[in-house]
Amino acid sequence: NEVLSLAWSPDNSRIASASDDSTVQVWDANTANRYFTYSGHTDFVVAVSWSPDGKRLVSGSRDTTVQVWDATAGNHIYTYRGHSSEIEGVAWSFDNTRIASASDDATVRIWKVT
Repeated sequence: NEVLSLAWSPDNSRIASASDDSTVQVWDANTANRYFTYSGHTDFVVAVSWSPDGKRLVSGSRDTTVQVWDATAGNHIYTYRGHSSEIEGVAWSFDNTRIASASDDATVRIWKVT
């Protein structure tokens, strides 16, 4: 599987990877042990980002969705839909209240975190 994006956790203890197998995985940065594998996307995951508090992850995919994951328990939290083409980038606001996503549909969307 090809890794398409990586992101360090805010405390530098974990790494999140986004892959062409439609998963996001969370790894221990010191031991390389895998904590979680998130399997909610239906196409390549091309972007991943940690929330500033390190409690959640956001991922963007060729399936046109933006998905939020619980980085402490391994659960899916929410799926945002609205882009008409694949997601190329995702980012959290520093206050943990919003997510931005950029798409091949030539739009940037701002999502309120639920």
